[in-house]
Amino acid sequence: MVWSFCFEGPVASALCNRFSYRWVVVAGGIVLAVSMVMSAFSSNLYVLFVSYGVIGGIGKTLAYGPGVVIVGMYFSRRRGIAVGLGTSGVALGAFAVPTLVEFSFSEYGYFGAFIIMTGIALQLVVCGFLLRPLSLHKQITEYDRRKLQILKWNDDNKSLVCLAKSQEHAKTLPTDTVHRPSKIIVKDSNRFANASLKVDEKNKETKQNGKFCDFSLLRNNRFSSLCAAVVLFNVSYQSSMIFLPALSVKLGIDEFESFPVVVVGICDGLGRIISGFLFDRKCIKPIRCYIYNAALFCLGVTTMFIPLVRNTTQFGIVCAILGLFLGNGVSQQSVVIVDILGEENLSCGFGILILFQGIGTFIGPPLSGLLKDINGSYDYAFYLGVVCAILGAAIFMGANIVHYKLEKNMYSIESKDAFNCHKL
Repeated sequence: MVWSFCFEGPVASALCNRFSYRWVVVAGGIVLAVSMVMSAFSSNLYVLFVSYGVIGGIGKTLAYGPGVVIVGMYFSRRRGIAVGLGTSGVALGAFAVPTLVEFSFSEYGYFGAFIIMTGIALQLVVCGFLLRPLSLHKQITEYDRRKLQILKWNDDNKSLVCLAKSQEHAKTLPTDTVHRPSKIIVKDSNRFANASLKVDEKNKETKQNGKFCDFSLLRNNRFSSLCAAVVLFNVSYQSSMIFLPALSVKLGIDEFESFPVVVVGICDGLGRIISGFLFDRKCIKPIRCYIYNAALFCLGVTTMFIPLVRNTTQFGIVCAILGLFLGNGVSQQSVVIVDILGEENLSCGFGILILFQGIGTFIGPPLSGLLKDINGSYDYAFYLGVVCAILGAAIFMGANIVHYKLEKNMYSIESKDAFNCHKL
């Protein structure tokens, strides 16, 4: 499934450009449901690898990527909180769905559990149909904007007509001057009224060329450094999460093995919502990339304290802080992409980012498991997460520093040119 999730990200973006986000999500739900049915009838492990791993991974990618991207395109002013709320369900499912699946296997057996998961997967089809097509969303937004313009022009027209009537007996003003503004405004108002009733022809066709994902976006230094940071971020994330339950049992901190997963999952959801609110503040918007960069650093520092905990309270606090920073790191990726590449490149950019995200997810567990087997301790897996998180943050910070200096130099040049023009 990780392999499919890794390489299908750009394909999902290309399909969204060729067709629509709604139909790609619907197709993803259907493919995932088919994979669950095939898994229910699988006779051996090799068939399960194909049905659940490959086909299920394709369905998951087709449903996840477009769902996140289209939420980012629906909103411009409140994109951060919209994406944060939209992706907070992932955190809820992280600890709710495994419990449900475990209960299904124990109560209904192998076949019954996969049939139940088939029903869950089919809910993605319903969610896909509820997505408003991007072309229709743009038309409605444009219609509302023009409607407000019409109301504004009509109000101005009424005020000028009243002014003209009040001055029609004034001797100092000629008659043609009094009535001329009214005619002009009425004419302009009719022009906007006619325009508002017509659908913008450009919005009728929002589909792009259907070409494969534009990998030339990687020429952007900040975006390529973000991709490298995401690879290392996911190595750190997987190295930490995969051994948290085992570490909890080994230390005898809590008999409830999934305790750290539940704490991280809850705080992950809170982190997504809180970071969304913060990223939409006017004072934060210009520096969102730098705040995201700082959160990656904090993630590495928090991971460093995991091997040092000795009781339940310490373990719960560290897991809670880790969840908050994980929520920010995952949920605000599309917002950072828009700040770097622009909204028009969000679909392709997010598809490429999923590719690198899958690479990190693929590397993390085997590498951390190898370190545990060699050294006989879970601590080295967490230290790997520390190194990867801080290294990824440092790479992204380097690109941000270069970008900041270029912006500063450009601003100083423009200020000098403006001063010289004013002087002349």
